[in-house]
Amino acid sequence: MITAYIMLQANCPWDMLMGLLISLIPALLAWLAARSYYKVAEKDGEIKALTTLRNELDGKVSGLNADLTKVRLALSKTEADAEDKSHRLINMRNELIIAESERNLLREKIGPDVADAYLRANTTQPVEFEGVFYAVNDYRIFKGIDGDLAAKLHAAGYKTWADLADANPAQLDAVLAGSGLSAADLIRQAKLVMDKDWNGLKAFQHGLILMPAARNTESIEFAGRRWQKDDLEIVEGIGPKIAALLHNAGIHTWDDLCKSSPERLREILNAAGPDYAMHDPSTWPDQACLAAAGDWGALQTLQDQLIGGRGAGSVSRHPESIEFAGKKFKWDDLKIVEGIGPKIEELFHDAGIKTWHQLSETAPERLKEILDAAGPNFAMHDPGSWPQQAGLAHERRWDDLQRLQDELTAGR
Repeated sequence: MITAYIMLQANCPWDMLMGLLISLIPALLAWLAARSYYKVAEKDGEIKALTTLRNELDGKVSGLNADLTKVRLALSKTEADAEDKSHRLINMRNELIIAESERNLLREKIGPDVADAYLRANTTQPVEFEGVFYAVNDYRIFKGIDGDLAAKLHAAGYKTWADLADANPAQLDAVLAGSGLSAADLIRQAKLVMDKDWNGLKAFQHGLILMPAARNTESIEFAGRRWQKDDLEIVEGIGPKIAALLHNAGIHTWDDLCKSSPERLREILNAAGPDYAMHDPSTWPDQACLAAAGDWGALQTLQDQLIGGRGAGSVSRHPESIEFAGKKFKWDDLKIVEGIGPKIEELFHDAGIKTWHQLSETAPERLKEILDAAGPNFAMHDPGSWPQQAGLAHERRWDDLQRLQDELTAGR
């Protein structure tokens, strides 16, 4: 450029100037081309570096997405497990409430003695026969066997139904001597039970006539005739067939009948069919209590007011009030249950629980719900033993109720 300038200043001819410029143009283009090449190479390097970085970032993003997917799957599984466990917990709670209610109903049906035998036998299913539940190997399912004879058989080594079914008749007769029951008849009953032939057992027992028993020689003069002690037919309204039915249900003595609730007797009668269901057992426990106490005058007065064992309007099936633990309670007074006071009784009445029988059939979980809903002053109470206490009161088992309450502290 300096040379061109000099040439211009020196008044170089135009042709020379043009020639010089033409010679410089290739050099200039070459320089520009080289510069562009290096710029492109530089940008290519930058692009390659960015591409590499992008690929690295894409890999990391893919890994993070995979991790996120795993986390979401794990979270979904956890939520599903939590929901499943929640449903299972709710179902288990409902099943527990139902099972508790069924346990209370079953305990009332089979009675505490049979329930204890049932638990000792470690069985999962009691045997139902003639509307009565029996624990496996409970000898009271056999006609002609009471508690004393059952204990005698156990002591002799006959501890199960199978033992009786396989017994040697001569040896068994020696144990049964004086009981009024023959070995052949008992073995026959045991085999029917082992075969689960309940219709056959029912037919056999209904046709079975026991030999005169020598075990109970005590007799009582009442209403113009002589009665053997604990003869259930002394109760107006009970005849031979009903007496046999009650014996099969484990009610053998006046004291047994005294402690049985009319509702329990009604269940036994209803289960035996319409010919038995027509009877009214409302006064039978009262009559039996008087017989067990030897109060023959009161029993005669009571029976004079009855028609076929039924009340004539002035006789109730339970007393208006009872004396218990040094206090007088009205019948179905919930405050007889240790742990229940006037306010809790009123709370239960509002919830529809107004009698001992209703309270005995209510699961402790349901009672706790009622208490919790009433506020912290009520929620602090533990109703776990209340249905059992109410059941004992309903069944008039005052001694058992007293023993249970002696073991409790404020109903706990």
